[in-house]
Order: sequence, then C-alpha cells, then structure tokens
Amino acid sequence: MRDEHGQVLNLTPKDILPNVEIYGQHEIAELAKSPEKLTRLLERFVERDLDLVHRKSELKQELQRSRIPHSRGS
Repeated sequence: MRDEHGQVLNLTPKDILPNVEIYGQHEIAELAKSPEKLTRLLERFVERDLDLVHRKSELKQELQRSRIPHSRGS
C-alpha cells in the first residue's frame, strides 16, 4: 500500500483490518470435527445478555410454581 505521495507504507494486514482472523483449511477441518471448539469460536461473536440468566431463572421458578397442585375448597 502506498500513501498519497507514492511512498510505500510499512503496514501489516492487522493495521488495515485489525479484527480479521484467518484460518487455514486444516484449522477449519479441525473445527468442523469438534463441536466444543466450534462452539467456543462462535461464542466470541455473540453478544452476552447479562439479564438472560436471571430471566431464565425467574421463568423456571414460575413454571415450577404453576405445577404445584393447589388445594381446593380450603
């Protein structure tokens, strides 16, 4: 890459595209064979919802309470 004066810039690919990850064919094949490795890779691209665990816990408790038989005519 050259600057506006035609001088060659001393840049690496990471300087231009800092978040790019490059995988070789062998690495991709290994990922495809390992669900655990693939999951770890994909988790890096998912936004974490910190309230999700709390909401799931509340819903689980509500479902459990709804299963408890209520006494009739007491």
